[in-house]
Amino acid sequence: MRVDLSAYSDGQPRVSAVQRSLILKSLPGFSELTGAELAILASFVTERVFRKGETMLEPGRPAMSIFLIIDGVVEMFLDGLSVGTFTNRTSVGGVAALSRDPRGAHAVARSDVFALELDAEEMDELFEDNHNLIVGVLGALARTLRGLQEKQGGVAVSGTVHPDYPTARGLTLVDRMFVLRATENFKDVSIEALLELAEGAHEVSYEAGEQIWRRGSPANHSLMIVSGRVVATPPDADPQPFTSRWIVGGLDDLGHLPRWYDLHAEVDTVALKLSSTNLYDVFEDYPDMGIKMLRGLARGALALQERALTREHGIRSTRPPTQE
Repeated sequence: MRVDLSAYSDGQPRVSAVQRSLILKSLPGFSELTGAELAILASFVTERVFRKGETMLEPGRPAMSIFLIIDGVVEMFLDGLSVGTFTNRTSVGGVAALSRDPRGAHAVARSDVFALELDAEEMDELFEDNHNLIVGVLGALARTLRGLQEKQGGVAVSGTVHPDYPTARGLTLVDRMFVLRATENFKDVSIEALLELAEGAHEVSYEAGEQIWRRGSPANHSLMIVSGRVVATPPDADPQPFTSRWIVGGLDDLGHLPRWYDLHAEVDTVALKLSSTNLYDVFEDYPDMGIKMLRGLARGALALQERALTREHGIRSTRPPTQE
């Protein structure tokens, strides 16, 4: 969509409500929203114009806006290094805003830019009222994070090592809640949300050497390891082990993507089988849980971006470790 920016001096809207909805629908994360949901989202965006060379997002300040580019070219930087250019039908600032990264983001208009701006705090209000929006953005973030993992050849960054949880007598509902609470994703959710999530989590067991899934197979669940050890083998990369409290395969399930690595049990292993369907049901009742998960995935995407810069330029990441 080409926009005559020279005619924008009067500040009048240049994009109709219907056009805004169509633009939003073309963006990852919003494509599966209904017409009514898109109309609500469109009513919250405002039109912005940035001239060539103008700073859109300033580093050192928390990013409180997400810009949806209608026309123009934007360059993004991380720690002073360019991480790429973005143009029509893409967004900038979203990961930084969702993660609430205090360092913010750095974006500069490389041409005259016409964009739609969405306030991050208003976005949170929309999330609270519409769990479909949480699901859509969560799926887009999962696909972004999975893509970064594939490019870097690693399944995860790092994480805390926990001892095996006792499983000899099987896992009660309280056990399942306790184990879920010990993970980064669910440590701060309410007891009520944790209870509903635990009720939908099923205990599964694998014998040593058993193949759990193969690369290319459909993904309809993730596994949270309770005891034992599983090993993921990505293509053209070193195998990576996962032990107690790790969630494996979550990005595939949330992003509706096939498995991209083989997974097998190295020793006898007990895990909780979690499905995105159950997770989305919990989000509908407890949207704050979905928002916290969005924050976690956004932080994970930033961590992987920084890991790539570390490899390329020797910059040390200051971001805390993250799971898959």
